Amino acid sequence: MHRSGIYTRKDGSQVLIHAYVQPEREKFFYRYIEAVKNCLEYFEDNLGEYPYQTITLVDVPRTSGSGGMEYPTLFTVSAELFSPHSTGWPEYLVAHEFSHQYFQGLLANNEVYEAWLDEGFASYFATKIMYKYYPDILTFFKFASYIPIYGLEFFSYKEIPIIYTLAEIHLPQATQSLVSYYRNMTIGSITDTSYLHPSRLAYLVNSYGKPDLVLHILERYIGYENMMKLMKEYYNKYKFAHPTGEDFFNVVRKNVKEDMTWFFDEFFNSAKIFDYKVSSVTKVSQTEYEVLVERLRDGIFRCDVYLYTDKETLKQKWDGTERWKIFRFKTENRVIAAEVDPHRKNLLDINFANNSFTLESRIWASWSLAIRVFFWVQNALMILGSVG
Repeated sequence: MHRSGIYTRKDGSQVLIHAYVQPEREKFFYRYIEAVKNCLEYFEDNLGEYPYQTITLVDVPRTSGSGGMEYPTLFTVSAELFSPHSTGWPEYLVAHEFSHQYFQGLLANNEVYEAWLDEGFASYFATKIMYKYYPDILTFFKFASYIPIYGLEFFSYKEIPIIYTLAEIHLPQATQSLVSYYRNMTIGSITDTSYLHPSRLAYLVNSYGKPDLVLHILERYIGYENMMKLMKEYYNKYKFAHPTGEDFFNVVRKNVKEDMTWFFDEFFNSAKIFDYKVSSVTKVSQTEYEVLVERLRDGIFRCDVYLYTDKETLKQKWDGTERWKIFRFKTENRVIAAEVDPHRKNLLDINFANNSFTLESRIWASWSLAIRVFFWVQNALMILGSVG
């Protein structure tokens, strides 16, 4: 089945949107076309206008195995039978595949050697598009492989959820890529030659999920406006050309005042693990406090250290290189807590729970969580025992 739509650019010219959809997915026509319009608008606003007069979306059968491929002015998608708006599917797939019109389509990198330059950038921009136009995405898991259920699944048995929670939990940006990254944190790096990755998982993580996360980290570090500025420059300089990773790094160097060599080495050129911890907050005099911060793993990140009081927040910067460092703060106010990387700029930090330290103990939240965990573990053991 075929339907079409029109996107009008800011200069008044138009892009004709063709959508070819399986008969049983006729209900997705509007969502497909609306998602393409959102992509066209986002890229025109932030990178550059789509340079062609047509874009074609082809919805393929689930059994085809090609439900997510990109070609110049054409891409394929697929949808589940049950796909409510709040799951973000198939909109994310549309956003990712459309983003390839720019990354690999217009900026034609060599996918064999540097797949991250198209897959990673497409993942990053798909995430930005989703959270601009579809901000109410909820976490969900699937029952019997295809029925979405809102909440979190912790354990299942033969596709039957055993330990889970039912709740409408909003999905933070880049969370899906974090799940992928946690499956392969140390094998291979982003800039490794793509076809030389030792496993398919290493290839997928270092080409899709980890670059998405690292681009978000770069955005949080330099600011959204600066990120879009350098992205636009990268696009305008290399569209209809063949950029490399080094070309992108050079654009970053040009647009960021500080030397970013450390960032490229830590996040793109190596496979390091990051974990910063506030170990203690000690009162050493009537108005002076010492905050002990540790770097527990090999990854280095330049981060902020905050001391919270009942009337103000005191701030210091740390290059993050030492294994530990004591920060001294002076205040006459009542100190509440201390925190490292308070804005969670480093998405690769593997344990945000130890980033803060409070002076007043708060045990009730932990007790509440522990009681719930014990309850579900007990139920799971009872169910598995009866199955056996």
